[in-house]
Amino acid sequence: MLGVETAMIRIPNASHGIDSRGSGTVARLTAIMAWFDKYKDKTVPDFAYSETDVLPGSTIEEQLKHVSQLDKLAETKNDYARCSASASLNAYLVMGGDWKTMSEKYKLNDELTFEAVHQLQDTLVVVAESDGEPGIFGSFKPKWDKKDRLDGWYTPDGVELPDVLKEFGFGYEPFIGPTKEKEYNKKDKVEAFFKENPNGAILMGVHEDMATGMSTPVGENAPGNHYIICYKRGDQYHFMDTWRKPGVYNNGVFTTEEVNSMLFNTQNLLVGLVLSK
Repeated sequence: MLGVETAMIRIPNASHGIDSRGSGTVARLTAIMAWFDKYKDKTVPDFAYSETDVLPGSTIEEQLKHVSQLDKLAETKNDYARCSASASLNAYLVMGGDWKTMSEKYKLNDELTFEAVHQLQDTLVVVAESDGEPGIFGSFKPKWDKKDRLDGWYTPDGVELPDVLKEFGFGYEPFIGPTKEKEYNKKDKVEAFFKENPNGAILMGVHEDMATGMSTPVGENAPGNHYIICYKRGDQYHFMDTWRKPGVYNNGVFTTEEVNSMLFNTQNLLVGLVLSK
């Protein structure tokens, strides 16, 4: 009636729980990104880069802030579904991992170029994906004793995330609260992890608002659909989020409120990562 252009997106075999299947999530995100790209502000120039360029910056953190999981390569097919691989690669490099070790393993350019990074992101998804659905499924479940105290954890059948983590040789552990009642109270685990591993990183399963490009805590109406990383420098909790258009920096520092809701008291999947010796 108002002459405003609209579109209806049909997602096969989806009910209200669109994100219950990886293919539904990818279809939804693809449609959203296409819509925003169609109506983006054309006066804002795109980041001018070539896939063959070396990532700019004098430190690895400066270089990685330019990294997106979205690229210009025709041969890569998993841009919208490779956040786990992208986040894991960022964690590996932030922790001091050797790029040449990975480039030699996968026969990529030994220079840290946009193209090589994007090719590795895409390859890791292909290596780890086993359920036929786009994206990498990640889940770790607690084991409770008879008094509802934490007594370990396990990986459910069909979970693919460990296959990505193993490609980097990570040691890893999911963070779970001490009791069933306090399952989401993870402050002690987070603080103890960084005290013992000051150069470590946390892989975070979060809810990404694809319209705003903001990560928010997982909740009742905010399913986990994305992975980012967190690492600590001094007293600050830094993050990197590759769901960014190239040229939009992917890094930042969590506010005190975000530290509480994203790390300390949260339903977000948190997995502590260290480089195996």
